[in-house]
Amino acid sequence: MSSFYRPTRLQGMCGTSGFQNGLDARFHNPTTVILDTMEENQLLLLDNENACLRSITKINLRVSTLKIFDPSDKEYSNMIQLTADLYVAHEDAIIEYTYSTKRVSEIRSSDHYQRLRGLLLLASKELLAADVLSHKLSLFDVDRDTVMDICSGDEGITDGTLKTCQLSSPRAMVAIGNKIYVGGDKRITLIEGEQIRNSRFGGYNHLTFAISLF
Repeated sequence: MSSFYRPTRLQGMCGTSGFQNGLDARFHNPTTVILDTMEENQLLLLDNENACLRSITKINLRVSTLKIFDPSDKEYSNMIQLTADLYVAHEDAIIEYTYSTKRVSEIRSSDHYQRLRGLLLLASKELLAADVLSHKLSLFDVDRDTVMDICSGDEGITDGTLKTCQLSSPRAMVAIGNKIYVGGDKRITLIEGEQIRNSRFGGYNHLTFAISLF
């Protein structure tokens, strides 16, 4: 096996959760790790049970806490970064964290979402959100504050257009070229243009994470 695929522990201790910064850090159910586009030598980590945003310096692996969210809510499942803003999927809402002001604001709330799990940046300030309970995707334009639903919202595996197709508990998404792959219950769904196909892939169970290696 190539060394590229050999796992290496960066921080934290297997089987030991907690909240601690420094060189011997502790996390509690971390859900997402991404490269920080604002700080070249830094990783960002979403620490779900501690309800906070953590940073990991790549040079010495020192962990710091950048922002503590509402500790009464512990469903911070995914995040993406767009320049100086960070967008976080938080159960039934998308929240925005602004670096310059360290301000957290809810930009799209529970009147539309039920349980968000995946976020994908498609274009400048256009977010694709996967809702595991409503069995659909939603395209959110941050600047215009508009939402367009993708798929009917009825659970199933029926192919079709962006309006008529069916999904089953979509969670993870990745874009490769002009195609979007969506991981859900027992299958990967392909979105290409205006068409969605479920039948091309199968044999999986509860896919929760996707990343492009190309």
